[in-house]
This record gives sequence, C-alpha cells and structure tokens, in this order.
Amino acid sequence: MRVRKAYIWLLPSLFLLGFLSFFSFFHGVWQSLHLDGSWSEGSLSAYRTVLTDERVRESLGFSLYIAFLSTLISLIVGWLLTRWLYYSCLHRYAKALAWLPMLVPHFVAAYVIILFFSQSGWVPSLFFHAGVIEDPADFPALTQDRSGVGILLTYMWKEVPFVILMLLPAYVEMDERLRMVVYTLGGGKAAAFKEVEWPQIKPIFFETAVILFAFTFAAFEVPQLIGASDPQMLAVLTYEWFHQGLWERRPEALAIMMMTTLVFLLLAWGTLRWVRGLRYRMMKGGAK
Repeated sequence: MRVRKAYIWLLPSLFLLGFLSFFSFFHGVWQSLHLDGSWSEGSLSAYRTVLTDERVRESLGFSLYIAFLSTLISLIVGWLLTRWLYYSCLHRYAKALAWLPMLVPHFVAAYVIILFFSQSGWVPSLFFHAGVIEDPADFPALTQDRSGVGILLTYMWKEVPFVILMLLPAYVEMDERLRMVVYTLGGGKAAAFKEVEWPQIKPIFFETAVILFAFTFAAFEVPQLIGASDPQMLAVLTYEWFHQGLWERRPEALAIMMMTTLVFLLLAWGTLRWVRGLRYRMMKGGAK
C-alpha cells in the first residue's frame, strides 16, 4: 500500500517530465515541418535550409569549439582539484568551498566575468593603476569577443565545481588497499592510477563529460550576455530566428532545436549503454 501511495505522489513529476516533454518534442517536430502557416502539408525544406545555411554552419562550429574546450578544461581542472581535495585537503569546509560557485546562477556568473574582465572592469583598472598598461582599453578584450574567452571563463568557473561534485564521491568510495597492493607488487603511481584510480572514476568521468558538453552546447543565457554578435552560438541564433525573425524562420529554428535534441538523446543513450556495460564488466572483474 505504501509503495502504491509513493507512486501516486510521483504522478505530477512523471506527468511533467514524461507527457509534457514528449508532447513538446513532437509538437516542435510537427511545427518544423510546416512553413508559412500552412498546416495541411508537411515539408522538410526547413531541415534542408538549416543543413546548407552558412550562418548555421558557422554557429555550429563555434558552439562545438566552446562546448568541447570548456568541457575538456573543466574536466582536467576539476579532476586535479578533486585529487588534491581527497589526498591533501581533508577538511570538509574546503570541500564545501569548492562547491560554492554552484550556488551562483549562470547569468550572474556571466555578469561577474563582465565586471572583472571587461575593458572597463576591475582587472583592467588594476593593471592601469599598477602601470602595467597605459590605458584600460589596452587590456585584451575578454568579453563580447570573437574568440569566446569570456564564455569559456564563465563555463569553467561554473563547471569545475560540478566535476568535483561528481568525482569526489568516487574517490571517497575507492578501496585504498588496492593501491597498496600495486605498490607492494612494485608498481608506481602511474600503475596505481591505471589499475585502481582510473577504472573507478572512468564511468563517472565520461558521464560528466556528456552532461557538460550537452549543457554548454545548448545553453543560451551566457553566450547571449557575454558573447559577441558574430559568431553566435547555435542557441542564440535559434532564439533570434524564433523570436525576432520573420515567420518563415521559425520552422528553421525549430528544426535546429529538434536535430540538436535528437543528437544529444542518442549521445546520452549510447553513453549510458556503454557505461552500464563498463560497470558490469568491472563488477564481474572483467576488462576495464
């Protein structure tokens, strides 16, 4: 009876996550197949236009660059900080401090980056008063720049604590006796990492990578606030086409959304399947 009651309490969440999500997705697909308000006949012209549009290809390349680079740097820095917190800094308040940036919303983090690193911000002013540069305008443009440095700084500040949050429990659960066995058999730190540490964190590492890559690729608020007008990330271009462009641009914006959603659903499904098999083999003592 208690189990059934628990399912009843879950019904609102299941409705929101299930029915509304699927309805929104299929409704978006249906709208992307209709142009100029004609609802009687479907058309793939929006998808063909998107796949051949030069501006879309430029935005896609820029989005992949930002998502890949920010994910890679965040994973490396987050992993190094996780090892330091686990092996060298055992104080619980230090670990809580590492997670503190997660409490800051992304749009607030973007404004903080602007406040510090824009050419009228605190860091250029500090360099100017210290005599390092002759004018604050001489400071490199790190916000609203074509290279996306400000976007990368924002995402790294927000993503590194998430990486620590995901990896630290894996280190806490790690059996250090296995490391001692490696040392006893003559192995060094590299062998201990390969045989003990990496197999333990590998599934979570790749799961975290997919989460960060998908989120960064599809995020809107940070590139809108801190990015340049050209090139634009794909989410910003889609938003402009949907809300500010002509009516015929809306199916194209929806086509981009639907293709992005489908690609990341397949990526998440493939990663989950691979990680599940990896964990099963580790549990059975098979190949890592």
